[in-house]
Amino acid sequence: MMDDTVLLQDLHFLIATDVHLQDELAEVCHLLDAYSSDGLAESVYSTSSDNDTAKLVVDSILLDFDPAAETPAPAMEKKTRRKRKKIVDEEPLPAVGARNKFQYRQKQEILRLRKQVIELQETLATTTSTLAQPTHWEATARLQLAERQRAVLENDQLRAAVAHQSSLIDAMKAYIHKKPRTNVTSSEETWAQYRLAAQHSLRVTAIHAIADRQYARQRYAFSKAGLLGNDDEVHIARAFRPHSESCILLEFINQRMTPAPFHVVGDAIWSVLNGENGQEIAASATQTIEQIDQDTVYQAYQEVVHGTIVHANTIAKRYREDTRSVVVWRNVIEDERVPHMSRGATEQQWGWAVVEEAGPTQSKMTIFLQVPMDQDHCSNLAVVQAMLQKLQFSTAHDNAETAAQRSQDPTTAVMMALMGRGRLFELALRKAIGQAIERYYYAMSQPALRTPYH
Repeated sequence: MMDDTVLLQDLHFLIATDVHLQDELAEVCHLLDAYSSDGLAESVYSTSSDNDTAKLVVDSILLDFDPAAETPAPAMEKKTRRKRKKIVDEEPLPAVGARNKFQYRQKQEILRLRKQVIELQETLATTTSTLAQPTHWEATARLQLAERQRAVLENDQLRAAVAHQSSLIDAMKAYIHKKPRTNVTSSEETWAQYRLAAQHSLRVTAIHAIADRQYARQRYAFSKAGLLGNDDEVHIARAFRPHSESCILLEFINQRMTPAPFHVVGDAIWSVLNGENGQEIAASATQTIEQIDQDTVYQAYQEVVHGTIVHANTIAKRYREDTRSVVVWRNVIEDERVPHMSRGATEQQWGWAVVEEAGPTQSKMTIFLQVPMDQDHCSNLAVVQAMLQKLQFSTAHDNAETAAQRSQDPTTAVMMALMGRGRLFELALRKAIGQAIERYYYAMSQPALRTPYH
């Protein structure tokens, strides 16, 4: 099967693709068809100049295939004709339309080859269209391979930069160690890439680049978490260390079937991020939402907790597909329009909300959120796990009072405030999705309102 596939993929090299050559072949076949037709055959020996011209053209084409015609005998020399034995099963010649058997066979061979080329082209087109659609796992593997190649290229560039700037390595190490943020793993790219410039054009370009990169990582992240191809209902809120020396990583996963089309649920999720059905914020917090375009927003959030300014600036973007809706978001750590942002505490989180079609009136919703904890805020895994249990993340309860709780301990106050904000985000999503489903079924019950949902 593999040899057949490779052969079909290379078949187009054996078929002429020159347009001019195809036109000439079509013209030859047209002359052959006309030559063998009744009308032209009857006038082959007529005095018409047009028929004589057509006859001469066809004869010259067919004689090109005659090896005897390449070295004609001298004009004065008479060759003795050798009588050929009659073959019983020889193909009978038509009454008119060909001067000899060789010309007739060459004409039939050309027509047969033309028909074979057309059949092979149709087979090639059908097979190519079948092979052009990769499987779900093949597409995932290609995306992972592209990410790996990109990571290897970036790693080589970083190594070259370090070798070129070897005199600054010690100074850079000292500068990096002073930062309160710690990467999840050594392979994660530096947070310095998630910066926004003050100039509008550069700012918009960076926002789209960050969002598109987050969108490209969705399949790999879902595959690593065991969510690809998994239709089971999942509710997970956990805290762990990916490696012994890494910081604590929080993961929140909510997956379930929803009784509404995927675009209805996807629009509800987007309405929370773009501010239409925004989440509640603390009394001491301020939030502004900048609309970049119809499917892209930038949220700037600031809150004072025990004298510490907490920044949570988030890029969110929606991607519309034929059978699913994807919303991605990620925090930025530096914004040139907020010059003293690094002096306070900066939230780090990223996530995906994917709603896939599962039927005319049903969809599968998966929300996956990852939050690396700052070691300056909390490095005790048991304390973080206790807070997750206290705030009731990823449960069936919609208790907003737990999200409003504030820690009196200054060492955990910032972490508790950020986790409470995350809980309010989860509650806002549940509320928006529930209301969207109710509106959908109400509209479906009203005949005059059914059109917008189709």
